[in-house]
Parts: sequence; C-alpha cells; structure tokens
Amino acid sequence: VKEIGENKFLYEDQIPFEILDGAYKCGACEYMCNDRRDMLCVHIPKEHLGAEGERVPLTKKLDDNKFIYREKYPFELVDDVYHCGTCTFTSNRKDGIQAHIKVRHFIGVGRKHRQFNLEELEPGKFIYADKYTFQQIEGGFKCDTCQSTKERRVKMLLHLRSVHMEPLTVHSCDKCGKIFRERRKLLQ
Repeated sequence: VKEIGENKFLYEDQIPFEILDGAYKCGACEYMCNDRRDMLCVHIPKEHLGAEGERVPLTKKLDDNKFIYREKYPFELVDDVYHCGTCTFTSNRKDGIQAHIKVRHFIGVGRKHRQFNLEELEPGKFIYADKYTFQQIEGGFKCDTCQSTKERRVKMLLHLRSVHMEPLTVHSCDKCGKIFRERRKLLQ
C-alpha cells in the first residue's frame, strides 16, 4: 500500500482507496467499509484483482457487441446505442450504460450499504440483505414486512434500512448516553 495523498492510498500500485470519516472507500467501485482488513484483504483482492494480481476490469467484452458489467449485468451495443440487458434503458455512451447499471441494478443503494445484496427473486419481487422482501406494485413498491408503500425503489431500500435493519454503526452521546443511528443527529 502506497500513500498518494492525504488519506488517499494505492493498493499494489493499481487500485485506489481513501479514508473518509473513518470509513474506507474503494476508488474502483465506491464500496465502503469500516475495517482496513476487509478493504485490503477481502474486497480489493476479490473484486478487483485477478489470480496473477492484475486489475480485473468491471466491464468485460463477451463478443463484438455484447458486454457484461461486474460479472452479472449484461448489456449490448446495437446500431451505436447501448441497451441494458436487465431493463429497457438505452444510452449512446458506454459509460452512460455502466452508470445506469451501477445505480439501478447493482447491489442496492447507499455507499455504506453496498455490501447488502438486492436480488430480484422473480419479476417484481425483491429480497434485500438476504432477509427483507418487497414487491413492485402499481405505482411503487410495497414492504412485505409492514405493508408500507413507497413510490421509488430507492425509497423502499431506505425504508428497509431505517425501519427494519440494525444500523451498521451507532453513535452514542458521552454526556447523556443516548444512541443515534446517524452522527449528524448526535451533533445536533
């Protein structure tokens, strides 16, 4: 590991990462964790380095016009337009389709929570963090645990994290002992 700036580092002269507010953020995919060992011994070698230590590209070309993003999400180039293989989204640029896949299909939302899988069990039925299910309904999404509805999938994921899941980190007040899910709430 080589330091390349204030709180910025380079793993094996290939993969950048940084420390933000005590959390480790991968520069190749924006994965975040609170453990240096997890970042250096698990995440970067598993996700970004091949068997020989070379950098693994996030997008691989399968044939002339077919690609796969992060070993799971297909897209193709047809008449100079990239088409998402998971939904009907199209883009004129390769980085546009990759950004779409990353935001819409890749492991949920929120940089601290990207380690939780979001999978589509069947059309319109999802499972988040291998435990919490919700479904797409007309006009939005419905939580199977409490029947709460949200208009957007990202809002449903936020609901699952804030209502049903235990927080990844908690912040406690030194004066009164109260516990907060968010640091900004503690500081108020």
